[in-house]
Amino acid sequence: MWDMDVKHLSSMRGLYRVNNGATVFIEASLKSLDDLGHISEEYGEHSFLQIVVTDGEENASGGDRRHDGDMTILGPWLDRIAAKMGGLADHWTSAILVPNSLAKRTAQNYGFPAGNIAIWDADSQEGVEEAIGTVRAAATSFLRAREQGVRGTKNLSRSARTSPSTRCGRTSNRYRRTSTGC
Repeated sequence: MWDMDVKHLSSMRGLYRVNNGATVFIEASLKSLDDLGHISEEYGEHSFLQIVVTDGEENASGGDRRHDGDMTILGPWLDRIAAKMGGLADHWTSAILVPNSLAKRTAQNYGFPAGNIAIWDADSQEGVEEAIGTVRAAATSFLRAREQGVRGTKNLSRSARTSPSTRCGRTSNRYRRTSTGC
């Protein structure tokens, strides 16, 4: 997590691990939100943008192995993500790119606003390039709306389609960036 000007942002390479196709979708989303929550809002008007990109379904949060839907492991994580997402203030925007319509419904069940969920093709190089474009467009849309005084949105993917540019950011008086992936 960073609280710095986007132009000085370092690479996120190596910050996240993937073990045997395991996706810690919920745990990574919560970690990102918790980390952002440590940024002081005492001085200035802040807005937060979290963008999660996943190539799979939740199957590994809360353990050292894949849980594949075992509710004794997954249940508490579902409660935590639903409570966290439901409790976000209006100046927090949380968006996600998922690989298919089932993952989109799942993300909605976790509390991601329907207008902030986009599907991407996780199985091709073209899909990766399109996902990068989607992230850029949504970030630009967010930053432009921020310039007009909008502090958060639940329809980021709609505005991103009509307003291209860069994504993954958090703003206050200067543009700032924070993101997570899983």
